[in-house]
Amino acid sequence: MDDIQRSSLYAAVAGGAAAGALLVIAMQCIARLQGKKFTGEAHAPKLVEINSNSCGSSANDSISSDESNQERDLRKLDMDLLNATVLSEKEVSAEECVRWALVEFGEKLVMSTSFGMQSAVLLHMATKVAPNIPVIWIDTGYLHKETYYFAEHLTRRLSLNLKVYQSDVSAARMEALHGQLWDRNDEDSHRAYGVLRKVEPMARALRELGAEAMISGVRGAQTKHRAGLKRITLNSAQKHYRIHPLLHWTQEDVENY
Repeated sequence: MDDIQRSSLYAAVAGGAAAGALLVIAMQCIARLQGKKFTGEAHAPKLVEINSNSCGSSANDSISSDESNQERDLRKLDMDLLNATVLSEKEVSAEECVRWALVEFGEKLVMSTSFGMQSAVLLHMATKVAPNIPVIWIDTGYLHKETYYFAEHLTRRLSLNLKVYQSDVSAARMEALHGQLWDRNDEDSHRAYGVLRKVEPMARALRELGAEAMISGVRGAQTKHRAGLKRITLNSAQKHYRIHPLLHWTQEDVENY
């Protein structure tokens, strides 16, 4: 047992509801992303501020960081100009948006999926344009069995180049040390769950795949945070661009595809 694991266990036994104790393993993941050494102290300094929209529902929303990741430089794009012209939601279709992204980023383009209804729409659309595009799926270990069945079916039907990523901390280990974090009423527990099971695996996937841009199926109508997004945005913490072809689609658009 290393120092961080031992500290986590002691914190859990002593009453792991304290914010620092709950975030020990999550902060270890964050520290690895930022290249910092985390000692496992229960009241460690705050390394990353996690947007409340980022961990509650999806690995596709962003996290914010006070320090930029220096592992790779990302070329600069004029996003205001792109959003007003070649990616304008009024003049450019979702499929044209995908085609532009493929031309612009080539082999450094990936996409994410949750294997929900709208994910299936975007998977079908994107793989018509780029059949071998890497598809990142974050498996939290807590998905419904129907999701796993659907993922298997769609992967075979569309011949997806699927890349499955999971937390380094198993669901059983997380529950043993900290309980069922998703079922608690405090914000720190939900943040710790989000970082462990969604944010860190996604960041690792993007890094290992050398991604410069990621296509995501989020829609503005889903949350207030997403309503404020543009067709192309920059995730400065994880050093990549996000492309949102379906951003302005309605639920009816999805159902009629």
